[in-house]
Amino acid sequence: MNTYVKVTLVSAALLSLWGHSDAVCYFPQQFQGEFVMQTTTNLGTGIQYTTVNVTSMSIPIWGNCHKRKGNNNFILMLNYRETSCIRCLHLKLRSANVLQVFALNQESISKCYTNEDLAEKNCPSEESLANREAAEILLFKKNGLFTRKEYCPIDGKYSITYTSNNPSQPNDCTGYDSILDSCPSGSILNFRLRGCTATPNAFDLKFECMASWKGPNNENYLIFADNNRQIGGQKPKYRCALFNHEYRTGDIHMALSRDSTCTSDLLNSTHGFETFSLTPRQENPWPAETSFGTCTFPKWMHGNWEHVRVDYDTMIYRDHSSFKTYTIKCVGVQEDGSRYLIFSRTQCDEERYNCMRIVKRSNNILEFQLGSKASTTKDVFGLCSDDNFQDDSWITQGRTDAVEEASSGRCPISGEYVGVIPDGEDLCAKLWSDCDTSELMYYQVSHCKTNEVYEEREYRCLGHWRESEFLYTYTQRRDVAAGTYECFVGVKISNREIYIKEAGEHCQRHIDPLHYGMQLNKTNSVYTCNSSTPRNPPRTSTSPRRPTVSMVPTVRSTTKVWNFDTAGAETKNNDNASSAIKVVIKLRETMSAFPPLKNDRLLRAARGEVPDKLPVWVMRQAGRYLPEFMEFRKDHSFFEICQTPQLACEVTLMPIKRYDLDAAIIFSDILVIPQALGMVVEMKAGIGPVLPEPLTLENFHELNKTGAVDRLKYVGEAITLTRHKLDGKVPLFGFSGAPWTLMGYMIEGGGSKTLSKAKKWLYAYPKIAHKLLELLTEVIIDYVVMQVEAGAQILQIFDSNADLLNKELYTKFGLPYLKKIRDSVRLKLNQKKLEQVPMVLFAKGAHYCLAEQADLGYEVLGVDWTLEPQVVRTLLKGKNVTVQGNLDPCALYAPKEELIALVHKMVEEFGSQRYIVNLGHGIYPDAPTESLQTLVETVHNITI
Repeated sequence: MNTYVKVTLVSAALLSLWGHSDAVCYFPQQFQGEFVMQTTTNLGTGIQYTTVNVTSMSIPIWGNCHKRKGNNNFILMLNYRETSCIRCLHLKLRSANVLQVFALNQESISKCYTNEDLAEKNCPSEESLANREAAEILLFKKNGLFTRKEYCPIDGKYSITYTSNNPSQPNDCTGYDSILDSCPSGSILNFRLRGCTATPNAFDLKFECMASWKGPNNENYLIFADNNRQIGGQKPKYRCALFNHEYRTGDIHMALSRDSTCTSDLLNSTHGFETFSLTPRQENPWPAETSFGTCTFPKWMHGNWEHVRVDYDTMIYRDHSSFKTYTIKCVGVQEDGSRYLIFSRTQCDEERYNCMRIVKRSNNILEFQLGSKASTTKDVFGLCSDDNFQDDSWITQGRTDAVEEASSGRCPISGEYVGVIPDGEDLCAKLWSDCDTSELMYYQVSHCKTNEVYEEREYRCLGHWRESEFLYTYTQRRDVAAGTYECFVGVKISNREIYIKEAGEHCQRHIDPLHYGMQLNKTNSVYTCNSSTPRNPPRTSTSPRRPTVSMVPTVRSTTKVWNFDTAGAETKNNDNASSAIKVVIKLRETMSAFPPLKNDRLLRAARGEVPDKLPVWVMRQAGRYLPEFMEFRKDHSFFEICQTPQLACEVTLMPIKRYDLDAAIIFSDILVIPQALGMVVEMKAGIGPVLPEPLTLENFHELNKTGAVDRLKYVGEAITLTRHKLDGKVPLFGFSGAPWTLMGYMIEGGGSKTLSKAKKWLYAYPKIAHKLLELLTEVIIDYVVMQVEAGAQILQIFDSNADLLNKELYTKFGLPYLKKIRDSVRLKLNQKKLEQVPMVLFAKGAHYCLAEQADLGYEVLGVDWTLEPQVVRTLLKGKNVTVQGNLDPCALYAPKEELIALVHKMVEEFGSQRYIVNLGHGIYPDAPTESLQTLVETVHNITI
């Protein structure tokens, strides 16, 4: 067994009895989580693992974070009265899934020091890491919401020669029939071994890649999950490999360790517990036009980028959303040199023609687009037409072998900037430039009152460019795992005031930093790069106060700072901004000055006050029943409208212009949340929403909650724009789907009459179901709060699938999460000092628990058309809620006089107190437009 690990656990158990020390440093949020590490390798018991938790301030088995030395050395301390146990560990994040821990030697892991200086002297050096002299432990993140699929560093098809050096079970597999490929997912290596000397003489292996990084002597490390088979009675869940790629021949040599370390029986890429020799297989012939050699990609593109490799006429692109690897051949180039006709082949031999737009943003930044439609034929005019591209959808890539830049490669800041983090509780941010290297900048989060430092980041700027009034900057993180890139968008208001916002993975457009970013101001202090200014300013004094929550939310989506001294919008003096900036300033001013509301009858009814008239609106009032909407849809796809604020605003206003409704509801869809979590959602004519890759137990961990609400900011932008366009005519609804309804769509892959697959999770996998519902609840809370920040004046939660659960199931899997949403929204609005807004809950068909719904805290309950008004009022007697509903949507097909009678009957039975008139569900696509006019006029003609 690994003695040093065992001793560590024993000593940790003893130290845990001693007590704890206050931490005065923090682990980056990327380091935090629940991991496992190997503890024993006994032949009798097999390989055993133990759980290791890394919190914001401690690794309990080793101590609390006491001091950080440089980017990766940490002094950890445990105290008992006057005795301290101190050790130095080096932490290196290899990917979202793998954290490497080093000590100077094995003895340094198992023992600690009582003297801090002595512990610091025993920190592992970079030289000891490079020479593999330091003791090493690998921590593997458990499957869960914060793990991430990783692309394997090996692509293509290979013939395999395999050797097992296990003395108790030797084996050799040779011959052309043994094959390696990565189809259908580039995150998995498939080994199909044939002609083996051991029994069975053929077997398959699947290795799921978790991390890879550069090793010694031009070799590379690869970590993968191994759930294939037993090895001598043992079953390592994780394996470490060293591999070497001979680019001249294309051959790859790879060796594996015996267990879950990178040291056991692993010397180099050719000597290990198991070895593989990979020889490229001859690929299928390419079309003749790709072999003429007349088309090549521009020279500035050649080389290695994040997910792209370009060499002459060939481009390898690893799509990290689909995990497909595309080998792309240049076929032809248009005269302007920006569009290339290409022929692509995936690792699964899927072949298509397409067109590619290419733009050089700087020497180290490439942006490209693939046409939205590909073809099996060489249709150059159709594929390369403007209609086949979206102007705002780019794939941004940073050069990994970055070249030295001129001034354009420097960070767009000079000096020091400070600001307060939006939504943070007394959290301040500081950004400053590097005195010696203009391409580096540093970022720090601290407590505004105590100056206690919570997080530090280091960025390398690869370049920046301007589009309209916005400046985009692409950076590489230097303090976390290699290959971490981030994009920011900013705008300059004056020489001393700027706004910054994260712009997603690929420099997403249509993000307004002024509305949703962080304000930063240049400090008054003179910031110079002289001998008295340290490269990394020392930390200020610390305080015993600590955050009471995880550090994950403390560094949210916005918080990076800028100074556009050399790259920003130039102004003649501090008082005269460019016309573009004036527009931005005007938007900022009007953000907090929406037009006054002229018609508040719906809000009054929601709050239990008496309006002048009964309020009326209908669900899905902006949609398919309107002729103007159907004409509009000829030019725009459904989700294009949802994701483009100007288009969403225009559609939202359509029914308001046509009818005297008492509210507008923003045009969007409940399934934008699964989209933001990484799922594909398509709107198919005659079918409705389709999720082609439904959620399963196997891919559940791929949901990406981090940044989900940031990816939905287009909804907030649409709300803000619509508030101004409404000019106070009526209040504006924001909305979201409820957790259970979203869960149903995600698992079923679309609409379902039974939700049998989703309900199976409730019965067979209740813990996982609760985990999913909790994740969705947290996203929904932040999503609707963002909508209120953007200008929504009332919110509705749609639980359209509530009717497919019974009371027992809904009590377990529905009501608790709906209550958490209401309570948390109220709390967060208070924390943000925002005005409280009423909330409506519409749980379709959940008659069985209407009284229970009334106790959740929602001001309004929507009911569907299947429930009689007298029953509703009886069930809700004494409850402090307003009722919304519930005319049968099909009643709109009735003759005018009959419709008027039905409306009067409904209002008479519900009564006019605490009542909002609506349909019992959304309006149907073929509903007569004149019938809705009749409904609205009839309601408004009723005297209260």
